[in-house]
Amino acid sequence: MRKITEPVEKVALLYCERLKTIWEYVTEKPLVLMNNKNAPIYHFVFASNNKIALKIAKDIIRRK
Repeated sequence: MRKITEPVEKVALLYCERLKTIWEYVTEKPLVLMNNKNAPIYHFVFASNNKIALKIAKDIIRRK
């Protein structure tokens, strides 16, 4: 048995890869929202078939 480094981030990236099998446009790196103890509680991942919507989602992620 071995310990996986950064498991939450790896799961989020795996989720993005799986979404790419369904949707044409998916954000590459999700926005991670943290709680007050600096623990990740949510990953914002955008997936769509609309290229312009992806640009809007990327702008939202960059502003965080």
